This record gives sequence, C-alpha cells and structure tokens, in this order.
Amino acid sequence: MNGDSDLSDRVRAAMAASSAAVHDRPDLAERIIRTAEHSSPPVRGWRPWLIPLAAALAVLVLFGAVVIGVRLVGSNDDNPTNPPAPSSQPTAVSPTVSPTPSPTTSNATGGPTSGGPTGSPTASAVANHPSGALPPGFVAVDLTWSSLDQGWALGTAPCASAPCTSIVRTDNGGKTWVGVPAPAAGLSSQGSCHGGCLTNLRFANATVGYAFGPEAFYQTVNGGRSWQRQAGGALGLEVADGTALRLNATCLPGCPFTVQRATVGSTSWQALALPPGGLSFGGNLSRSGHTAVILNQGHVAGGAQDARSVLFVSNNDGTSWRTVHEPCPATTTTSGVSGEVDTSAVSVAGDGTIMILCRPRTDNAGAAFAMTSTDDGVHFQRSATSLTNGRGPAGDVIAAPSKSVLLASTDALRRSVDGGRSWTVVSGAVSYLGFESPTVGRAILQPSGNGSGSATILSTVDGGAHWTSFTFPS
Repeated sequence: MNGDSDLSDRVRAAMAASSAAVHDRPDLAERIIRTAEHSSPPVRGWRPWLIPLAAALAVLVLFGAVVIGVRLVGSNDDNPTNPPAPSSQPTAVSPTVSPTPSPTTSNATGGPTSGGPTGSPTASAVANHPSGALPPGFVAVDLTWSSLDQGWALGTAPCASAPCTSIVRTDNGGKTWVGVPAPAAGLSSQGSCHGGCLTNLRFANATVGYAFGPEAFYQTVNGGRSWQRQAGGALGLEVADGTALRLNATCLPGCPFTVQRATVGSTSWQALALPPGGLSFGGNLSRSGHTAVILNQGHVAGGAQDARSVLFVSNNDGTSWRTVHEPCPATTTTSGVSGEVDTSAVSVAGDGTIMILCRPRTDNAGAAFAMTSTDDGVHFQRSATSLTNGRGPAGDVIAAPSKSVLLASTDALRRSVDGGRSWTVVSGAVSYLGFESPTVGRAILQPSGNGSGSATILSTVDGGAHWTSFTFPS
C-alpha cells in the first residue's frame, strides 16, 4: 500500500540525516518516531505500535553497518590490497654452520651433577649435510638400533667445510637410508676436533638419542632435528630398561671412572658407586637387560705385568657393582716363558651371558680365545678352540646372541654355535658388531687396511650364519 512506501522513504531520510551523529546522539530512535508521526501528510494505514518497532530496526541496521564498516577498514589495514607476489623460485637455504660451543662447566666427576648439567644445555647447530638427503660418499663408524627395523649410523661424508659429521637413519632394517641432522662436532676418526670429538651414537627410541665422545656429549629428544650439548663426555653409553648408563672420566688417561644413570630423555644424571681400581686408560661398557659390564683395560705401556684388566659387573641396572679381576689366564710362550693375557673386548647377550675375548700381550704367546660366563662373571669358561693371533684393522670386536652362539672379529669375523668349541669364518673383519635379538644383528665391514669407517653395513637374520650387505653410494 502507499502508506508503506511513504513510511519507508521517510524512515530512510531520517536515518540519513542522523547517521553522522549515531555515536553521539542516543535519541536517534525517538527522532525517527517523531518524524513519522508528524509527517505531512501523516502516514496512513500504520498501526501506532508499528512505528517504534520500525524505528528500533532501523537503529539496529545502522549500527550493524557501522560495525561492519569499521571491521572492513581494519581488515584492509592488516591485509594490504596489493601484497607482494610470491617468488616463482624457491629460496635456497644454506645449512647453518656454527662454531662448536664451548663445554659447559662440569663437576668434580667430569660429568653432570645428580641434579643435571651445570647451567642450561647448549643448543647446537647441525653439521653440513641437510636432513633427508643421503650424503654421497658416506662411511659409517658406529651403529645403533632401537628396534629390529629402526636404526641409525654415525659417520662422515665429504663436505665443503668441517665438520663433515653425518647421521643416517633407516626404518626398514637397513634396506634404505635417509640423512638426519648431526651435531656440529667432528669425529675422532677424522683427526683433531675443536671442543671434543664424537666416537659413538646411541638411540633409545625414535626420538631420544645421544652422540658422545670422551670430551663431548650431545642429546636429542626430537629424533635428531636438534641437538643440545651437555656437560662432560662419555667413554661409553648404553640404554636398556628405560634408563641410560654413562661411563665417564674426569681426564684421560689415568683418572678414576665415574658411572652415571638417567631416565631415558632426562638431563638429570645420578652418580653411581663404582668399586675402586678403575682407571681411564681404556674402558668399554656393554649392557643387555639388567646386566651391565665395564671393561677397564690395564695400562700396558712397557709390558707391565701387573697392569691387568678389571671387569665391573652389575645385575641391577648399575645400582651396585662387583669387581671381577682379570678373568683371562696367563699362557706360556713358545719359549716357555709365562705370557700375560688381557681382556680386549666384552659383550653381554640378551640372556645375560657375558662373553670376553682374551688377547695375549705378545704375539708369540699364542692365539686369542674367548671365554663366557653365565653367572654374572663369577665363573668363566674358556673356549676349547682358539681363534687366531692375527689382528683386524679395527681391533677386536665380539658379540654373543646367546650363550651358545658366539661371534668374534679379529682378522676376520668368526662364528661358533657350540660355545666356542669350533669356529667358522663368516665374513671379513668388522669394526662394529651387535644383535637386537638372538637372530637379528648388524655389523660394519672393514676394508683391508682401513680402520676409520666403512661404506658397507652387514645384516643377518639367522644369528650370524649368513650376512647381506648394503653399501652407501659414492
């Protein structure tokens, strides 16, 4: 009807006249009502109660328009009308290379206190090789496995500037590998390292890992995407039952050993009591399940006959330790003179069997031989057949998948399935040897004359009877 059109036109006119004063004039609705009521001619056909309602709706519409306008203006301020167009080419990102951070202050034991490292962990840049890419020319110096399929290799590959330390990872048992970031620290096999060299790598699971050497210690909790340096170093570190055991020394050589324990992923290390007699002329840590063994190798400079090796054995995750004096018996040389024999390597099997390799101090004292213990080192039984008096480029390496299956690498990798009564050559010499189960194991094959790393990793699924190889591309 005509009255509707007239009222609509007049309401619009009133709103237009009052919009400038919307924030300062609270009587806007009243003005619209008066305009409608006193219009000439008066609006016909409208009930009186409809006029206030129309006025209120008009106010709401006007306020809504103002709010929307303000928001649109703000939105335009935050988002320019013509933002810069994205580049059609990806931006090249160079790997970050920073100087190796200075070691944080350590306590009297050369490692973190029981409350954690002194100060905060130092964030470390990663070495040259980018994540995801498999570094060409990679050679491995150490392996670590958190499951039958997931493992990591520490090594090096050619790069533009040192350190050229690299880490690669596999999720399919070693069939394929990818690169992951490594701490910006050198490897001891590559010569001197500013701020400490790395020698080993251990991962507890897919996220927590440790890279370390006698004067360097790094930890990651995100699978290697970043590494934090902590105080001190480690001569050895092994993970089992949710805890990490760390073998350390305040100085090298000749200082007392310290042993520390931490929950996997924690930076708070608890000092553990170790019997006296351990000196850091050389030390190895082996662990499986609740059993852990520390080999403290004697200082044999000058052929000192009283500088014998010592074993420390724990069957409760390092809570307490017992001293096992040199288990290797002396032998008689070909000339009838008593010859000193030293423990040169130690390994703990999944069933708790402790295996050691005994090496005569002089070559004419006979061949190396193995000994095993199934009662935490209280008694050792010598293998009936000796191995060899030859030496491989990486020294002596042993592993015991079980009490009956033994493997030892001297000048070649040999296997026994009868507790050491007989041995069969199954591969060339290796520098690393370890088993994740009684049947699944890995090794790093050592080329002749090369003791500083290898491009070939060996795998077995039948307890070491047969091995398959993966060689990294050059």
